[in-house]
Amino acid sequence: MARHREHMPSAYRTLIRGSRQGAPLEGLVEQAHALEPYYRAQALLELSSRNDVAQRQAQSLVRDALSTAERVEQEWRHAELVGELAKGLADWRSARDRPPAMRALMVHLQTLHGEALVTVLKEVAPRLPAQLQHDLLELALANTGQEVASAKPVLRAWVSDLQPAAVMANLSQLPRQQAVRLLGYLHLQLRRKKRTVSPTPLEQALTLGPGAEGLRYLASVAEQDELNLLTDASRERPPDEAARLLGTLAGTVHRLGNRTLAQEWLGEGSKLAGEINDDTTRQKVLETLARGQERLSSKAAKATPAVVAELPTSAGKHALGLWNGYRGGLKGPHLRALARAGALCAGFGFELALVDFPEMDLPILARRVAQESHADGGSWFAALVAEKRVRQFSGVPGKWVGTLVATTPQPAKPEPPDSFEGRLCLLMGVGPQGLPGKLLKASKFHLELTGHSVELETATAMGVIAERLSRL
Repeated sequence: MARHREHMPSAYRTLIRGSRQGAPLEGLVEQAHALEPYYRAQALLELSSRNDVAQRQAQSLVRDALSTAERVEQEWRHAELVGELAKGLADWRSARDRPPAMRALMVHLQTLHGEALVTVLKEVAPRLPAQLQHDLLELALANTGQEVASAKPVLRAWVSDLQPAAVMANLSQLPRQQAVRLLGYLHLQLRRKKRTVSPTPLEQALTLGPGAEGLRYLASVAEQDELNLLTDASRERPPDEAARLLGTLAGTVHRLGNRTLAQEWLGEGSKLAGEINDDTTRQKVLETLARGQERLSSKAAKATPAVVAELPTSAGKHALGLWNGYRGGLKGPHLRALARAGALCAGFGFELALVDFPEMDLPILARRVAQESHADGGSWFAALVAEKRVRQFSGVPGKWVGTLVATTPQPAKPEPPDSFEGRLCLLMGVGPQGLPGKLLKASKFHLELTGHSVELETATAMGVIAERLSRL
């Protein structure tokens, strides 16, 4: 059975080739049903698009494909498959034929819940037409316990076509914490698309009276000229929350280059902290704000270019790839991982590929890694950036990285041979989860690091990967 499964991709490709060469449909459908569910569903959809298939039979094959998809047990593989089916249906047959097929896809999505639906929406949302995104958003918001995570990929995919006022009104009906989070995320996506609206989603979120956590999130997506709105809202909170929030906003505005305003807000926060009744809380808040003042006045915190070390190695044969498994914006774990990767790439002579990391100009990112990571290697990362040995990618990396090798405790493909000729890129996940299905599928090779399927902590795995890569 294992040997048979290994040849499923070949059997699928043979079937598709036969279909495109005009082989009889009946025999091909029979062959499709002999495939494992992942390939069977794709084969049935391909057969449904043939010109010699009547509309009713085509719709039946689509329903069969979607029903088959439910039998794919691995969550990431199921999500990947449904994404491929959605991609195929997006330009399936004629525009007149598509609505019933799209409705069948939506019915399939309604059978999913929790993390499974979140994973599928990330694959499906970018592939569905704009007219279905409203229904997709409603489905996401009904995913109890995962509303925010479900809605984000839909908003991201729909942002170019959605009507902001209507969507903002819809999001504002959610529980306050969820509404603030999603309005802030919509604000970020609209800004990236250079779409201006009034009021902005951030302004709408502030009308909901966000708590301290919500204000901190809004600060992470705000532009410098919007931070005054957040300071006004922060001042309306109790003294302990207001003081902490002003400290957070001071750090944000300082990273954006306004050190004077950062000092002003830290000073105001210290005055508010003096109004805190509880002695212990007051002391903790004052200590936090004092550390902020120290960072502002220290040499490391000044807005100067990162110190660039002289690299001990030239650009090497291979690349190390880091995939971002965290949600949200740039955080401390990102900066520490980049500092460690910078040191390894500098020492072993690798290039560095950053996959699905928060968008940021590399020189600015280098300065933040050097100043804020609190880990050795920050200056090496800056040196790699200066030498153009770091590149950013969204989704599957391009040709620059070479042949992809996915590191995974459960390999499903062969390891790269010792005699491999050419450039390799060893991919690893940074964060609470392993590499996603799209990268496991796109990689030509898989590599298990320990020989015993033991998962390693990020820093440990990074060191092992660097050593293994240096021997390939």
